[in-house]
Parts: sequence; C-alpha cells; structure tokens
Amino acid sequence: MKIEAIGVPELKRSLKAAADYLFLNTRILDNLNVFPVPDGDTGMNMLSTLKPAVETLLNDGAGSCAAAWELLSEQANKHSRGNSGFILACFIHGFSQALDTSRTITAELIRRGFDSGSYAARSSLLSPVEGTMITIITAMAEAMAETESKDIVELLRAALTRGREKIFETPRLLPVLARAGVVDAGGLGFIFVVEGMMRGLLGAELGSEEEEDYRFEPELTVPESEDGSLSFRYCTELTVEKNGELPWPELRLFLEQRGDSIALVREEDYLKLHIHTDTPEEIRARMADLGTIVSSKIDDMAEQINVRFRTLQDHETLSVLAIVPGSGFTSIFSDLEAAACLEYAGSLPSCGEILEVLEGMESENIIVLPNEKNIIPAATLAQEASSKNVFLLPTENVVQGITTLYGFNEEDPPQQNIRSMGESIDLAVCLKVYQSSRDSRYGSVKINKQDFFILHGEEVSAADASLVQTVERGLAELDLSEAGCVSLYYSNAFDEAHMPQLEERILRLQDTLTVEFHYGGQTNSLLIVSVE
Repeated sequence: MKIEAIGVPELKRSLKAAADYLFLNTRILDNLNVFPVPDGDTGMNMLSTLKPAVETLLNDGAGSCAAAWELLSEQANKHSRGNSGFILACFIHGFSQALDTSRTITAELIRRGFDSGSYAARSSLLSPVEGTMITIITAMAEAMAETESKDIVELLRAALTRGREKIFETPRLLPVLARAGVVDAGGLGFIFVVEGMMRGLLGAELGSEEEEDYRFEPELTVPESEDGSLSFRYCTELTVEKNGELPWPELRLFLEQRGDSIALVREEDYLKLHIHTDTPEEIRARMADLGTIVSSKIDDMAEQINVRFRTLQDHETLSVLAIVPGSGFTSIFSDLEAAACLEYAGSLPSCGEILEVLEGMESENIIVLPNEKNIIPAATLAQEASSKNVFLLPTENVVQGITTLYGFNEEDPPQQNIRSMGESIDLAVCLKVYQSSRDSRYGSVKINKQDFFILHGEEVSAADASLVQTVERGLAELDLSEAGCVSLYYSNAFDEAHMPQLEERILRLQDTLTVEFHYGGQTNSLLIVSVE
C-alpha cells in the first residue's frame, strides 16, 4: 500500500495507533530497567506524555496537519514526565516546526520533521548521552535522509529497520546497559511509537512484542561509566543562510574532528548546527564560509552545569519549592525553610503539575529543587513556561536537596543565596537501598528476587539477602574517616526493628559517627542513606 500524502484524519489515526502500540508494550519498557526495582518507569513516562496529548488532539477540530501537530506539541510539553517523556516532547516540538502551515504531510515533510525533531531533542539536553533515545532518533532521521522514496510507508519502514538495528548497539555505547543485559528502554519506546504510527496508517493489527527479544546475558567486564565530566566545554548553536551547495562529507568530517553531540538541520535556504566543542570561534568561522550567519549562541557548559538562573536585584527575595518523594520529606524540607513542597509517590510529576504549583506560590522569585535526576527535564520545561522568575538548581536526589538548603538564608541577597546553595550541593554522599523485584544480574553481581541491594550513583556497591549486611557493605565501600553523620531516611515498607542493628553495624565501621533515622515516606527505595 503506497501513501504519498496524509491529511488530518489519517494523522489522527496514525497517532492514536502510536499511543495504543506504546500502551500495549509499556510493560516491556518498564521491565527493561537497569536495576531490578519496581520503579522502572520509562514506558509509563512516555505513555503519560503521549497519550493525553493524542486524546486532546482526537477531540479537536484542527483544520490542517500543521495545526494538529502544534496542538500535539503543546500538550506533550504540558504532560511531559521524566527524561524519556521530555525527549519525546522535544522531538514532537521540533517536528511541528518543520510543518509550518502545511495542510497535509508528505514524505518530504516527514524527512524534514525527523531532521528537525532530532535536532530539537539533541540540542535540548545539556549533555546528550549516546546509547539512549537520542541515538535512535538520530539513526532513524539519517535513514530517512538516505531514502528518496515519496512513499510515506516506505520511509517509515526504512527508519524502523535502522532503528531496530541500532537499538542492539546501545549496550556497546552505554556500559550500564551492557552490565544489566538490556537495550535502552527509551530508544525502544521511540521505535514503538513509530511502529504504531506506521501500523495506524496501514490499518494493521496492533500487538505486544516479546521482552526477551531485547535482553541478553549481562557482560561481566565492561568499562566503567563516564564520570559525568564534560568532554567539550562550549555548546554552540548557529543558523546559517546558505550561499550555495554545501560540501557535506567535508563538513561532517570537519565537525566530527572538533566536537561531539552534533546535530544538523538542512533546510532549503538555511542550515542549523548544534555542536559541543572547545573551539567555538573556529566552528563559527568555518560556517561563515558557507553563508551568512543569521543567529548564533555559545554557552559555557562548565558554568551552567551546577546552577541555571536568571539575574535578580539584591533587594529582591527568594522562595524555595522542593519536589519530594514522600510526606516525611515534606516536613524535613519545610523545617529547612522551603516555602512549598510538591509531593509525589509512584509516578514522577509532570511539567504541568510543577507549573501549577509555581504559579500558585506567592513569591515572584522561586528556586526549584527537583531532588531527582528524572524530574529535572520537567522542571526545566516548567521554568521556561512560568510567568515567575524561576531558578533551577539541578539536585539529583533529596540528599543534595537537603544540603543545598544548608546554604539558604532568607536574609541574604539572591545571588549570594544561589551561589552558596550551589556550593552546598555535594556536601553529602547519597546511597539508595532497594529490594529486588526479580532475579537479575548486574555485571558480576547476582541479585536474587527479594534480595536487598544498594546503589551509589549508577553502580551496585552491595547486594545481600540481609538488609543490615547490605547497608554495612555499601558503607564500607566509602571512606568514612572524615564523615560526621550517617542519616537513614526510611519508607513505609521499612521494618523499624532493624534500627538498633543497623546503628550497631554502622558504628562498627566508624565509632565516631552519629547515626540518625528519619521518616521519609518514599515509595520506591527502602532507605535513602546520607553520609555527611
């Protein structure tokens, strides 16, 4: 069946099938979690982003595909949750920009849409990581660029073939996946979305895929994960009005030799470039040889990595919004002078939910503490959409959130507050203790169902059938000689009868420590351990 153009009815049918196919396979994505805990949420975050956006579109009378996709983009941003939902929303937004005012969508517009969507997704991230959803989107966009067919179905099939090949390369690109024996769930989720779109256009049956097709034996010895340091310092974005044909192979080689995270959008008259590099002026000079630079932006990522903020006058005051995973943390953050707390349980808060709290706060100047790595994208979107002056301190866990507030003083000038809070973000080490929901293996560490294991960042530092031994072994991996206090924040599932033995074992490691227990009320982890 050959399809060279689609209108609004076909677009709606295709997007509904995409959401349905994602729904049918959400369990697979959630189970392809690197660690065996009941918080694998990639599929749910993507579904929570896409499904309400599609439902809104189905009930709207959009007169053109461009208007329909613009509405989809607006709603996807509003409902965006987690990293996977954020990247999907960014892709949808980039795709919508390529449609302009088009009433119908052709194969050429889909090529442009994927090109623009890939650029938007990659350039929206401060440090894009290969082996993730970004890699799959880029690969599928490249496959479309290499396919000259005017048949939309053939174009989608080419993209899906490339994407399904590339998904099995993600463990090679991202060691944490290789050690867990899984492919990247976000990238697979994007493949499911496109698969659903194609099946919707063809009127083909939707169904569930097999989880085991995306699992393999964990690799016992793979390189350690990156430490998060920046490979290149400057995020450079340029828009160039072309003065002729571009030397694509030479240009690509030039850029690859001078940076990474490269994204190019090739339009009829313009070229848009995003690259991370140490030589932004050299990149700018080379692009100026190809045409007229109409816009440019060079950001020093070393300065942005810890604090993102706007300028305030010294006489203005600040309030703090803390996003917390349980009621116990609401009390803790309130005692530390947070003006408001947004509490969540099983699912991460969406951009719209964060925005609603921000807009309801009395203060016009607000510092947001996301307190979870996967909430930072939604908080970033809320920051951009808010009518308030919102400052984002990218705290990746509640321990970082607590220590940042050690540097907060309502009477201090705003810039001093932001600076001192940023300097306090790493005053403690955070460990998280979980109970495994299934038999699993992470590298050489075997984790049986119901075993306890402890995470330090993205590494399993200990696993055991005994909770007390797991905590003791995890803490033993740290240098406790300079530590003063170990605080254990416990969930509703934690048995308080373990407290005396835990304290005894911790003091056995370092008898000068103070050991404290606090109720956190978090849903996913059994314990959150802070070492100060």
